[in-house]
Amino acid sequence: MSLAEKYLSTPAWREVRTELVLGRPVQVYAERLRSVTDLLEISSAHDDQVLLVHGDRRVTFGEFVPATLAGAGELIRLGVRPGDRVLIFSYNCAEFLLAMWAIWRAGAVPVLANRWWSQRELDAIMAGVRPAP
Repeated sequence: MSLAEKYLSTPAWREVRTELVLGRPVQVYAERLRSVTDLLEISSAHDDQVLLVHGDRRVTFGEFVPATLAGAGELIRLGVRPGDRVLIFSYNCAEFLLAMWAIWRAGAVPVLANRWWSQRELDAIMAGVRPAP
């Protein structure tokens, strides 16, 4: 059974139980997504639906999900490892979101930078975050 079938087709995901999180009891869903990339995994039922709109451009789930896999593969090929920080320095566009999801799929951590920052601000974030080379 796929993750989408398991998660969406049964009422089990609505069951709540108590678990310890960082030593504290917390109410959690018994059947829940375990990572942010699981969200894309369950989107396969919506391949023909539009996910992103940027001006006149439309990107469907069916186009976006494979692109995130390809992007993650390229990041891994370039040497990005799980836990690495990867700086995204971009204007607001579809590629910005694609980069963020590809980084997550590669197991790395996206660090978001504002395209309007000064060089001094960018230098400070680079020194503090130390993204992967």
